[in-house]
Amino acid sequence: MYLIIILQTLKLLDDKEKELKKRIIPFYIGDDKTDEDAFRALGKKGYTVKVGSGPTLADYYLKGTSEVIRLLKDIFNLKKEEAEDV
Repeated sequence: MYLIIILQTLKLLDDKEKELKKRIIPFYIGDDKTDEDAFRALGKKGYTVKVGSGPTLADYYLKGTSEVIRLLKDIFNLKKEEAEDV
């Protein structure tokens, strides 16, 4: 995010890129205690996903890496379909 702010300040982002930035939604996936700081920092500004069991600040939970792979493939396929419809 800071890079985008700097580029905007330097007028290095055009209007199209600025509009794209507005459509970007942060998505954080983590599997251990060190990721809790990121979950806290992101808050409701995006999606947070904890992989594995245990208490968490994340909004969502996945059992393991196979579910992470499936989720990412599903997201990719949705975006691909969306792009094809345009």
